[in-house]
Amino acid sequence: MAISLEVIAVKKGTGKEPHDCIQGVGVTEGPRTIPYYLSVAQVIAFIEAGTHEFWTNKGGKRADVIVAKYLEHKYIKTVADGIHPNNLLKLPPWT
Repeated sequence: MAISLEVIAVKKGTGKEPHDCIQGVGVTEGPRTIPYYLSVAQVIAFIEAGTHEFWTNKGGKRADVIVAKYLEHKYIKTVADGIHPNNLLKLPPWT
């Protein structure tokens, strides 16, 4: 069974392309755990290995984080759920 982590914050990148928008994320294993940081490369590796699942919660609505590809670059985004822009970009900044 995969470890389930809620993405609660993002460290935004400087680029305009999808694969440059987010550098990493702040995650937590639950409301009583200390949040920690993972790079996008780590998140992608965990998702592709099937060892972790990542998700966001906006207004009680869960959106799973998936790996996407733009040209030859992999990046993370949430599944389509009607919230625009991407749920990840709506999260507070990781400091």
